[in-house]
Amino acid sequence: MFKINLPVRLHLTDAAGVLFFGNYFILAHDAYESMMESIGFPLDHFVTGANYLPLIVHAEGDYLTPLRTGHLVTVVVHVEKIGTSSYALRYDLSSSDGATVAVLRTVHVTVDRTTMQSCPIPDELRIKLTELAE
Repeated sequence: MFKINLPVRLHLTDAAGVLFFGNYFILAHDAYESMMESIGFPLDHFVTGANYLPLIVHAEGDYLTPLRTGHLVTVVVHVEKIGTSSYALRYDLSSSDGATVAVLRTVHVTVDRTTMQSCPIPDELRIKLTELAE
């Protein structure tokens, strides 16, 4: 599990000041990037030279309560499943009073950078994801 607090910024909201539904995934991805950096896999590692990429192949979300500009959101990232070449993450977003406001999920598949075909999750990443899942 990985936990981070993030603010809802004005540019993420619609004209009514409510977080636009697609932008919940910006908060989730910000949490994902911070999580990956915390386990030694900053995303620039993949962009600048790793021989594999962890691509998102599925995303879904349940929106329970609107968020507005200025709200502070706690995002807890859970490693739900680790497969041979994929892993699934759940993002629980909660407001400052602890109420769950959204639950998002993403599935990531590791692919060979050259062929873009799926490949096994490298051991060093698997170990770190497994540690987070415990």
